[in-house]
Amino acid sequence: MSTGPPQGKINDSGFTVLQDAVHNPEVDIIFVHGLQGHPKKTWSAIKKADQDTPASKETKGGIRTWFSRLVRRRSGAKEAQADCKKNPRAYPKDLLSQERSCASARIMTCGYDSDIIKLVNTANFSTISGQAETLLNAVARVRQECQRRPLIFITHSLGRLMIRAALNSSRRKRARDLRAVAESVFAVIFFGTPHRGSGMAGFGEMVAHATSVLTMKPYNKNIVRALAENSEILTNIPSDYLNTEEDMAKLNRFESSTFQEGKGMTGVPGSQGKVVEDDSSEGGINDCNDHINRNQMDMCKFYGADDPEYEKVLGEIKRHLSRVRGQIDEQSYS
Repeated sequence: MSTGPPQGKINDSGFTVLQDAVHNPEVDIIFVHGLQGHPKKTWSAIKKADQDTPASKETKGGIRTWFSRLVRRRSGAKEAQADCKKNPRAYPKDLLSQERSCASARIMTCGYDSDIIKLVNTANFSTISGQAETLLNAVARVRQECQRRPLIFITHSLGRLMIRAALNSSRRKRARDLRAVAESVFAVIFFGTPHRGSGMAGFGEMVAHATSVLTMKPYNKNIVRALAENSEILTNIPSDYLNTEEDMAKLNRFESSTFQEGKGMTGVPGSQGKVVEDDSSEGGINDCNDHINRNQMDMCKFYGADDPEYEKVLGEIKRHLSRVRGQIDEQSYS
């Protein structure tokens, strides 16, 4: 599996290392997109053009000078906007890797076949378990030389199923490298992910609406039917994860952070058009909840380091990194 694509390209599948600390990294941070997501596009935003400077500050040279400057500035803004559309800003690569607090972290993104329409057409969500096994094996391979290094996952929407299924499987493995994945997880940061619902019917409705939003296609009742036919698989994932979460908390003082969507989307039924209701996106033990003032599609896309919503996420990442370093210090003095 290649982890070094040419010219900074992010692989569609497998791992891409976005930053590798010069010295031995203290922690691995892995971004995992959700169903119908992408290892770059899920996390990428088109930066808005800078707003014009107020005219009052530019009128000293007269109206003709001011107008000339305004035309040049607007022309430059359009060029900048066009460039940003061609090169969207992926915050794991373009923002997070620039943070001094993350200098000692290896930052990676992982891609996989996340086409939910395939799952619907085959009416078989059991492939989630297979994808989770693939993810687990891939994580273990990329950590062969650092199996006990602290690990942080960051995931969006239904990527929660992948992460939980992979960690459940890791906990049951006999192979040391595979079991070490769950034993090394220090934190998981969730974006707009459903943690629980009112039974499979409610969960199926939520997934159906989420898929409608993500694929921009009409609501598909086949998803609910597929979920009903595979209810045992999808109910076992969260129930098993409760035990996995408890084990991780004992081993690494595991904590999770959940960011809920602050805005709804047009055409999505429910509370203010939210794809995942607040009471469904509250996490488990040691969970910290906050809101991102964006909808489900845009809640993990940030325009720059001064984006207030990015500052919320960065604050949680810094908090978990501080916890990691605290434990490393404890172990070095014990």
